[in-house]
Amino acid sequence: MKLVILAHKLEARHFFFNYSFKKNPDFLNLYEHAQFNLFICQMGPIQALQNLTTLLEKINNFDLIINLGISGALNHALQPDSIVAIKTLTDASAIFHPIDTPDGIYTCLTSENKILTPIDAATLTGIDLIDMEACGLFQASHTYKIPFYSYKLISDFPHHGANEDFIKSNFDTYSKLLFDYFKQQILPLF
Repeated sequence: MKLVILAHKLEARHFFFNYSFKKNPDFLNLYEHAQFNLFICQMGPIQALQNLTTLLEKINNFDLIINLGISGALNHALQPDSIVAIKTLTDASAIFHPIDTPDGIYTCLTSENKILTPIDAATLTGIDLIDMEACGLFQASHTYKIPFYSYKLISDFPHHGANEDFIKSNFDTYSKLLFDYFKQQILPLF
């Protein structure tokens, strides 16, 4: 069984519009479907790690974990609203973890805080994207020896000063883009 993970229900909105999920009675935020399960991990690397670890302690029949979500881009070659495959994850420990994503070429930093200012962004080098969950999710999947893929939608460029209100106002668009990418690019791999 595949497990698709998004940080929150706003990102997953179009998954709920397009699939009839059955809510798992034992796990808050786990939704079941014949093709895959959907898990809302909550925002932040520690929260994501703890929530996924708790799930995998009880249900460990997943053969692949796929993380989808939005991120800020530090690499100016990336385009807004594009979705990219992640090759390497890192966090505050500065340990770089290669992951299994097919065709992954980008490095993503998982931060405990939102990087919303050009000053914050300028301190980061060798990083293409910033998110708040992927490294925590990878750590849990790695502990349970489950392959892990990560795909990120570019929502903003912190070097230019991110606008949190703009990002929030576009969640429906981001959810649709993530769902369409999943349906067209990832689901056929199952």
